[in-house]
Amino acid sequence: MKRNIYKEKSETMNEIDVYSYCPGGTGNKIKFCCANRLEDFKKIYRFMEASQFAACLKYIDGLLEKDPDRPCLLALRCGVLDAMPQKMDEYRETANRFYTLHPNNPIALVESAYTYMLSEYTRITSELETSPQKQTPEDTGSLQEKFRQLAVEVTRRLEKAFEDSNTVLYEQVLDKIGTFAESLLGMGFFEAATAWNTLLISLGPQSPYSQNAARMMQKFYMETSLPLCLRVGLSLRNAPADADWRAEFDAAVSVALQLHWTDAEKRFLKLAERPAVAACASLWYNLATLSEWHCDMNQACEYWAKCSECSDISFYDALAARVRIHFLNRFPLGDAIDVYTIRYSLKETDEVQKLLLSNPIFQQIRLTDRTDPAVLGVFELLDSPKLTTLEGLDADDIPVVTGLAFLRGRQTDREPVLEILNVLRSGVDYVREELDTLLKNSLASEPEVQPMRKISVSVDSIVRRIGIPRGTNVSQIQEIRDAHFRNVLLNHWIHFPLGVLGRKSVENAAKDPANRLPIEGVLAYLQYFVKREGLSTAPLAELREKLGLPPYPEVSAEEAGELSPLFYHELKADGLSEEALERILLKATLYSVQDLPEAFLENVAQNTTVNDLFRIRVMVLLIQRNVGTEKAEQWLREGRELCVRKNLPDDKFDIQEIQNAIVTGRLERVFRIIKHIRQDHKDNRELQEYIAGLEGYLYNLMQQTQGQAPTADTPPAQQTAPSGLWTPDQPQNNASPKAGGASGLWLPD
Repeated sequence: MKRNIYKEKSETMNEIDVYSYCPGGTGNKIKFCCANRLEDFKKIYRFMEASQFAACLKYIDGLLEKDPDRPCLLALRCGVLDAMPQKMDEYRETANRFYTLHPNNPIALVESAYTYMLSEYTRITSELETSPQKQTPEDTGSLQEKFRQLAVEVTRRLEKAFEDSNTVLYEQVLDKIGTFAESLLGMGFFEAATAWNTLLISLGPQSPYSQNAARMMQKFYMETSLPLCLRVGLSLRNAPADADWRAEFDAAVSVALQLHWTDAEKRFLKLAERPAVAACASLWYNLATLSEWHCDMNQACEYWAKCSECSDISFYDALAARVRIHFLNRFPLGDAIDVYTIRYSLKETDEVQKLLLSNPIFQQIRLTDRTDPAVLGVFELLDSPKLTTLEGLDADDIPVVTGLAFLRGRQTDREPVLEILNVLRSGVDYVREELDTLLKNSLASEPEVQPMRKISVSVDSIVRRIGIPRGTNVSQIQEIRDAHFRNVLLNHWIHFPLGVLGRKSVENAAKDPANRLPIEGVLAYLQYFVKREGLSTAPLAELREKLGLPPYPEVSAEEAGELSPLFYHELKADGLSEEALERILLKATLYSVQDLPEAFLENVAQNTTVNDLFRIRVMVLLIQRNVGTEKAEQWLREGRELCVRKNLPDDKFDIQEIQNAIVTGRLERVFRIIKHIRQDHKDNRELQEYIAGLEGYLYNLMQQTQGQAPTADTPPAQQTAPSGLWTPDQPQNNASPKAGGASGLWLPD
């Protein structure tokens, strides 16, 4: 979370003179502010560049004895202390004193905000780490609110730093903004992080702050474990061209783009007092966006709701607003239920372990990571006996995991226990009845039953594990999971009352056509979790048919270019301009959208009026979608023919053909293409590096599968297998397929 701003040196530090800006955040040149300090500044920067922070701090403190309130000295002291983690308390005290003395100084504002963020973030996360088992659902909500309050306070100070339109973008200011943006991503305030990173990116590609922000955002955009609607950034909208209040509205937009968000919000709310403006979806869209920039998600949801109800909004924009509301709320469907932990104190563990192993409703999980030596066994507690055969299996017979049981042995300060985690309120009585009977002679006391958190019943019906016999192959597991999900969705969940639908079930709510938009929002919300869990989305299509929902409206050529990527599955290529097609493909690539219909891509690939390079990119996508099939071979042929006709390089198709040949087991073909690339694409360094890694992988593969040496054209292995068959024309997607991944980003429950 913490970065040292002096790791990346700038010419400003090395070439400081009287015409440089004062490092104290005054906005004045040194010549007109503190010319007598120039030699001191140079000496301080030499200390910093040599990483002699202790000596530098001593030198600055000597200067502060004579001039204790000087902004430049306080700013430099903060910069030095930032590089000394062991002096965090002193750093915070200096920043707070700087802010107290100079409350409108931009560096004082960001330094005080930064140290406040560090101390509060550390305090809040330590609460989670030191007592995770003691967190109640109310505690969890309280901690999330603390994160929000932290973000709001830091945002307020950073915004204040830009109240003066002539604010100089000092390195200390930019560095702290970058760190704050990174922290916002970790806390789940994605749109606010995007807004601050956009400021840094606007500095230009040569700025290290811009480069860092761009890398951060690229990784975020490709984090496919996150909901797409939260990855797609928002941008403020202008007033309709024919509105007589357009000048005032667009002036408020301009004010917001200058980072004066509070002022812009006041202007929009003043405009909202006019009925004609209040009926405009763009007004509420902008207010919702500003609220997200301010990390006020509750207010944002209110504005998104008003936006979705405006008469001038399209079906897709209204639905996108609804879906966004769902992902900004903890329990948007109004179906939250407590999840419990049941804790049994035991007299001993040997007999308990035997009973659990022999009981058909317990299924042992093999431990691969024994980080806790006290754990003697982990078991899934099923709601019915575990399956012994899949023959004649009915969907209602598939056992569901009611809880996860941890058997822990005696420790120095703890008695042996059996803890059952993740038990829904409706399952507590079942678990107690089974275990009270099974373990009655081994229990030391009555069990402790404690609510630990809340979860959406709808989401739980998708993510809750089922009991699958050990040894079941992958295709059978997928089939069983899909059958179970279909059964739960169409035969059980469809009847469950949801608060978002006025406590009606989706089945009853669908009888009134006026409820279509809320129902569509619910289904779009659930679809994210269905895809995340790797389940088939076919049952959702069946549900739509069962509810009698009409198809989505056709996307007009005019709205296609601005359509949210959430609805790319509805696109058709007919009548779309090349500009719209470019915009769609750019967003699909940027956000790793996989829902573009194949017919749409095929239409574009075959359209001779479209730019040839653009067609090639689309053909590559089609090959990647159909790797190992005849379709892939077809697009390889057509792509190469296009390159020959237009005298264009075909290296992209070389890579795709390698991929296709590997999947179809034609390794000789692979090595022939590698040889061709080595000879004919010598100047493509990125391609040559890729081939080097691929050769090592293929060499090891042949050794393992065939037990033979490579051909004379194949060099020995140089490295391990590449992480994926990445092609030079596309960014690598290192996003974790699992919830959370390695990024530390917030995810919905």
